[in-house]
Amino acid sequence: MRACIVVERLGSVIVPVDVRITFDDGSTTDEHWDGRNHWKRFEYTGAQRVEWAVLNALPLDVNWLNNSRMRAPGTRGIVRLAGRWGFWFQNLMYFLTGL
Repeated sequence: MRACIVVERLGSVIVPVDVRITFDDGSTTDEHWDGRNHWKRFEYTGAQRVEWAVLNALPLDVNWLNNSRMRAPGTRGIVRLAGRWGFWFQNLMYFLTGL
């Protein structure tokens, strides 16, 4: 099996970054990219599949939401936030209608 990770520099600032890649068996590998080119491809061959890849968090990064990708989308956080929002909204409506 072949796995491919592509890291892309969206801006014009050249900054070296570290990439941590986690496989489905729990093993991880750390890669370094100097950031000089607009993109860098990391390829792996073996039985394991890539679960997710994450860049180190740079303090000057404008958008921290694009620093990681998962093979399967994680919905656990969204469900938890929607539950909390629904709980507080329901209590607010109960309070407002009781006045």
